[in-house]
Amino acid sequence: MSEVTQKIMSVLPKEVPFYRSPVTVQILLLRQTHDYAVFRTEETRELNIAVTPASISDPTQVTRVVFLASKQKAPESREFAATIKYYFNATSADLSTLNVNWDLINDKKSNGVQPKFFDDLRNSILECELKDRLCRACPRCSLFGAVVTENKGIWKRRWNIKHRIEYSSAFSLEPYEELSENLTFNAVAETTQSTGQALNVTENVVPLANFPSVVTLVSPTWEELVLVIKNLLKCKSYGAESRTKGDTLNYVMGLVIGNEEIISSLEYTLELSDKKRVDLEATQQILEKYSNYAAFPDALHLITGAELEKFMDEVSSYKIDKQFVEKVLTDSLNFAVHAESLGD
Repeated sequence: MSEVTQKIMSVLPKEVPFYRSPVTVQILLLRQTHDYAVFRTEETRELNIAVTPASISDPTQVTRVVFLASKQKAPESREFAATIKYYFNATSADLSTLNVNWDLINDKKSNGVQPKFFDDLRNSILECELKDRLCRACPRCSLFGAVVTENKGIWKRRWNIKHRIEYSSAFSLEPYEELSENLTFNAVAETTQSTGQALNVTENVVPLANFPSVVTLVSPTWEELVLVIKNLLKCKSYGAESRTKGDTLNYVMGLVIGNEEIISSLEYTLELSDKKRVDLEATQQILEKYSNYAAFPDALHLITGAELEKFMDEVSSYKIDKQFVEKVLTDSLNFAVHAESLGD
């Protein structure tokens, strides 16, 4: 384990805290389209756009395509949940053997937690889904948040989980005029194999559009940080019409660990626009600049350049084994049990 990894692990919480700590990790990303993509929310089928300064030093107004935060979070939340369920099944983790403080929810008359509860808990985790069947027990729920519905699932009480992963909308480096392209689509008749009249036109973002982005984790454990980074590298389908479009790659450009957020997605875009290049060195210079504005500079750790490359190699090769899965499940379940003990 490298020195940089040990440094990161030393400042992160050892388990998911019930009361959020100030520890914050900002992951700076470059989201780059590798196919046509449709980033829109309006029924008019137009791309989401915004007017911003040309750069941090140039107030000239330019129009940029907006990659909304909700369009980033949704696919990444689904991928995260799928990964958790896969490894939960693959490692055959036994929930009844985990170091969870079940005494907090034990009914003294029932002689402890019954075997049926663990069967129901396992099924609840494997069947957890947005938005009406959230289990409030798995690592996805404890990180992305969960809201109780009429169906309380395996729990008896009503309580919610506040998210500890935060997204902000990303703004394209390139101006809207360079990224927008209208594409027509139609259907082929099976009998004649002819297309006939075009069905519709969609406005698309062209390939190789760049969206600097910042994902923020609040009070993450080491295991959660590993899972989130692996998930960012894994997730590759974004936007509408993702069956045939939307391939997007995520490149980690830097990490900031401290007691606060020091940079936003828009600031990152404007700074990169000023430098007219996108690379690890430019990101390092930007983070060093913004660290001077931090409220708690002594708590800051910037992971950039060669350190970042080494760290990313370690995270990419980090094995998700049974011990790892049991640790993240123990953390999320201890959080859930604590919440259940205090619920209404």
